[in-house]
Amino acid sequence: MNLFQQLKNRNVFKVASVYLVTSWVILQIVSVLTPYLHLPLVFGTVVAVILAIGFPVACIFAWAFELTPEGLKFSSDVAPADSIRERTGSKINHLLSVSLAAALLFIAWDHFYNPGIDESKELSIAVLPFQDMSADQSQEYFGDGMAEEILNALARIKSLVVISRTSSFAFKNKNDDIRTIGQTLGVNYVLEGSIRKDNRKIRITAQLIDVASGRHVWSETYDRKLEDIFALQDELTLAITRALQLNLLPEEVSHEAGMTDNQEAYELFVRGRELVYERAPETLPQAKEYLEQALALDNDFHLARAQLWAVYWVAERLGVFSQAVVQAEQQQIFMQLQVAPDFPLKHFVLAGYLEDHQEVELAGQSIMQAYEQAPNEPLIENWALQFISFYSGVDEGIRQRLEVKKRNPLDKLNLASLVTNAIIADRPDLVEETVLALEKLDPESSFTGEARLEQLYTLQHDPVRALAYLHQFQGTKGRVMNSAEIGLNILLNNNLEAIRLISQTLRDNPEGYRDYETSFILLMHKEWQGTLSEEELQAFHALVVPAEFQQEVSMTLSLLLGDPAPFELAFAEEGVISEKHPAFQGSVRTSETILYSAMMKKAGKTTLLSLVQERTAQYVPGCLSSHFRWYSVWCTSLVYINDSLPPETRFEYFKESLPVLCLRCMGVESFILTSPMYFGVSDHPDFNRVANQFLDDTYRKWAEQGVVADSQ
Repeated sequence: MNLFQQLKNRNVFKVASVYLVTSWVILQIVSVLTPYLHLPLVFGTVVAVILAIGFPVACIFAWAFELTPEGLKFSSDVAPADSIRERTGSKINHLLSVSLAAALLFIAWDHFYNPGIDESKELSIAVLPFQDMSADQSQEYFGDGMAEEILNALARIKSLVVISRTSSFAFKNKNDDIRTIGQTLGVNYVLEGSIRKDNRKIRITAQLIDVASGRHVWSETYDRKLEDIFALQDELTLAITRALQLNLLPEEVSHEAGMTDNQEAYELFVRGRELVYERAPETLPQAKEYLEQALALDNDFHLARAQLWAVYWVAERLGVFSQAVVQAEQQQIFMQLQVAPDFPLKHFVLAGYLEDHQEVELAGQSIMQAYEQAPNEPLIENWALQFISFYSGVDEGIRQRLEVKKRNPLDKLNLASLVTNAIIADRPDLVEETVLALEKLDPESSFTGEARLEQLYTLQHDPVRALAYLHQFQGTKGRVMNSAEIGLNILLNNNLEAIRLISQTLRDNPEGYRDYETSFILLMHKEWQGTLSEEELQAFHALVVPAEFQQEVSMTLSLLLGDPAPFELAFAEEGVISEKHPAFQGSVRTSETILYSAMMKKAGKTTLLSLVQERTAQYVPGCLSSHFRWYSVWCTSLVYINDSLPPETRFEYFKESLPVLCLRCMGVESFILTSPMYFGVSDHPDFNRVANQFLDDTYRKWAEQGVVADSQ
């Protein structure tokens, strides 16, 4: 009898078949139950190894022994006439049938009740912050960082729609149902997880959930040493992409360049980044400290260095640090980043540097490169969309922001910027719809306040309602709203209240006087006109600001009134404005330079005009694409200086843009009859009629409203 026949007669094949099928079923059950029972990842490996070792043992056992009525005996000791191998084989057949039935049931369950992803659905996913399950609840930032790194890696995959951090993290520390979260964010899948840290070990559990059914598409538990955390992030991301049936190589989901291997530095970075995203003046100094501490631990942590640059970038816009401090620190960080590898935030820093040096077109290219690499990075996203709106047209900007709204529906900054775009595009219905969405989302947010204020003032020309809104606003106002409140009081002749507000803000931030430059110009103009009362005049002169700033305000006011003498007196060398002077090098007072250049062009003095054209030509495309409605107070003069339009077309664009008032330079349009900003259209025969009608409908009427209110 040959070997094959002996294996068959001794039921070795049948035992092996039963063993293999049963082992497969056991392993499937283990893989399903492991995350729910919080078993260590090694448990499945141990079971697989034991089963693998047991397979040859079972086969040898089936060969060497035979089951008889008297019990187990060596096969060689059982006479053929006494053998019951056929009956034993029949029983094994029944056992094999049961095992196969169990396997088929598991396959059917996996197919019908856990079928993986629905290929007809869009691959859209939201990554929620990982819940901190540590005993001392001290790893919240670590869980946030883990979720964010996975989110960033997934966002780089073109075939995935990944909800941005701003919207996903809005559900942090909330117990909302996954289906509700998914429906709110408009996604088909949600990734949630938990993190438990114990000394130098960490356990991470993650589940990918189908929003429609609430079932788990994929789940896994990982036990690792803390030193392996970055490799674990990549492993997790790759596992998620495979659960979504995306065939990617490991190198396609690697973590971002510029990262650190120092765990303590990483935790400080995550804490600092979280505070930057809050965009709150009170948290930015702490963000700065965290990031500086991270760099002290790892000086090659370039991602933290770029994030520190972003701290100063945001802080400057919120008036947290002085301009001199911001410029010095950003310059140093920029130089240090030159040795860093390429990563999105480095391009963001480069864009900021180029913009500061008047290279707006190159800055746009750099920020768009960053946006392509990291479309969900909040800092990069908004800036890139601003460039799109300015250079590709406001309609394209609106389209892009509506697309962002789909993947980031809870992003207040994007919604506030959408309001600005809709105002420029003259779409009041979209303005109202978006402002209402902001108020529903967060009525006390400064983004909400600025959007409603922009609607009331810039679009509807209603300073009374705008000021009333500011008075009842319950949130933190921020720099723009504080400046607007001062400006509105001046426009409505509430001069003493405006001066009181300036004094109060200067006490809180003595270096923030430049935020209120336009208000100083308006008050100084009233002083020159003799319309300030004695009390108002004394209060105005009591404001503590540098003498240099007062001279700059006086110089700008003179230019707005059509008088170049103070500017020439300050900047002339032997009666000639030198092109080597800082005023023409882009480092200071660009607005004054533009005003003066428009005056010189009208007077036929074109000596320095080519230099000014070179510096300002990059802004012209945005002015033309929006018919001057972007930066309307400056576009008329920029296009005039650069000879970019025929006079008649220039005048039509001017009329079209005139109703779009400047919220951040409130009141500057009131100088329309004298300001060089309008020299490109002031020679038009219909200019005086249009300008006076505009003043009658706005500034003159508002001044009377203020007087009436005072008398009552």
